[in-house]
Amino acid sequence: YQRRVRGGGDTLLHYMVESLQKHEPDIVDWISEVDDLQVATKESMSILQGNLGTLKQGLDEIKVEIEQADPTDSYGTIMKAFYDESIEQINHVTGKWDELQVNWKTVCSYYAEDPSVMKNDEFFSVVDQFNTAFESAVVDIARKKAQNEKKKAREATNVDPEKCVVDSLADTLQNSNAFLNRRQSIAGHDDDDDEEWEP
Repeated sequence: YQRRVRGGGDTLLHYMVESLQKHEPDIVDWISEVDDLQVATKESMSILQGNLGTLKQGLDEIKVEIEQADPTDSYGTIMKAFYDESIEQINHVTGKWDELQVNWKTVCSYYAEDPSVMKNDEFFSVVDQFNTAFESAVVDIARKKAQNEKKKAREATNVDPEKCVVDSLADTLQNSNAFLNRRQSIAGHDDDDDEEWEP
C-alpha cells in the first residue's frame, strides 16, 4: 500500500483514502473502533496462556495445603477464604481466555492466517503500522487540499499588472468616447436652439 502510484509522493494508500472519503466517509474513522490496538501489539497470547497456567497451578497447590492443614490452625481457614475468592477470579479469566481464543481464530480466518502459526502481537503490529500510514495519508491529503485552496484564492485575488493596464486604457477610451459623444449631442442641441430663435 506504500507503492508510489503518482507523481508528487502519493501512494496507493492515498488513492484508497481519497476514494473512501468520497464514497464511504464513515470508514475513514475506522481506527476509533479499535482503540486498544496499541495494547494488543504489546501483549502475547502465549505469554498470557503461560501466566494463566502458572496461576492455576499455584491455586492447586494451595488447595492441597488447605486440605492437609491442621484443623486447629487458623492458616487453613484464612487460606480457604483466599482460595475461594481466587478460584472464582481464575474461572472468570479462563472464560475470557476461551472467548479470546475463539475471536482470535475468527480474525485469523478472516485474514487467511493460520492461528497456530501467526502470533497475535505480530499481527496487530502490522495493523498498527497500517493505521499509522493511513492516518499519515489522511493528513497529507488534507494538507494538499488546503494548499490548493489557498493557491486558488491567491490566483483569484492576484490580477496580472499588464492586464490591469490594458483594462484601464480600455475603460479610459470608452469613457472618453462617451464624453465626446455627449458633448457632440449637447452641441447639436445648442445649434437647433439657435436656429429656432434666429430673427
